[in-house]
Amino acid sequence: MTDPSSPDDPMKAAWLSQPVEQIQMTTADLTAGATGFERKVRRRNLVEYCAGAILMPLFGAGALLGHFGWMMRAGMGLGVLGVAFVLWQLHRRGSPGRTPAGGSAESLLVFQRAELARQRDALRSVPLWYLLPVVPSFVLILLGRWIQDPIRGRSANEDHAAILATAVIGLLLFTIVWLLNALGASRLDRAIDRIDALRRE
Repeated sequence: MTDPSSPDDPMKAAWLSQPVEQIQMTTADLTAGATGFERKVRRRNLVEYCAGAILMPLFGAGALLGHFGWMMRAGMGLGVLGVAFVLWQLHRRGSPGRTPAGGSAESLLVFQRAELARQRDALRSVPLWYLLPVVPSFVLILLGRWIQDPIRGRSANEDHAAILATAVIGLLLFTIVWLLNALGASRLDRAIDRIDALRRE
């Protein structure tokens, strides 16, 4: 039997002589990928802006017109500021760049890598600019409910249990949002690695 590591092995020679198939990406493919990512980011941001446009008037009405104690009203006022800060940060950190038209394959790869890295960094820092700004509002509203605004017709124990359940649910939602964004950042990291591999070819 012929040693497969030998250069004289005819099967090995035939295998080595086969043409290597390389994946070639055209500028059209790269442009389509970049514009598709841009549209996806714009849709995500639009959903966030719409949610903020609903929440801010609701918090504002509660702060100005609600028949609550000062703690809940202050919490709702903080909610307006917190949501406004989140939307500003979303615009600053997460607005997509426009895909350059007529660029070379290399320039498109450089652009796409920069966009992926920027969105990845925004997702990784979500606890700081997306979650933390609304925590004071959430905490103050719950404290106001606990101390100043119990629900009439409900015992103190039942009311406190409901408030604690709301706090736990809120904490779980915050954790889920953080984990989902961390997962998204990991996916963008893998996409960046693929771009780096393409640029090395």
